[in-house]
Amino acid sequence: LFRGAPEPNRLRTKVLVVLHENTPQRRADIEAIRLAWKQATGHQSVLWAQQAVEVSF
Repeated sequence: LFRGAPEPNRLRTKVLVVLHENTPQRRADIEAIRLAWKQATGHQSVLWAQQAVEVSF
């Protein structure tokens, strides 16, 4: 429960997957997206999970 609320506040979850180079500039770009989303939605928390992957086509 959040701040004494009588029941949990359920938010709809959205997932965005971004494949990008692991460079300082790309990480800064992702952080800018997170901050813009927070401002646009008023959300306090926007999760960023980062994991290296290997792909082949």
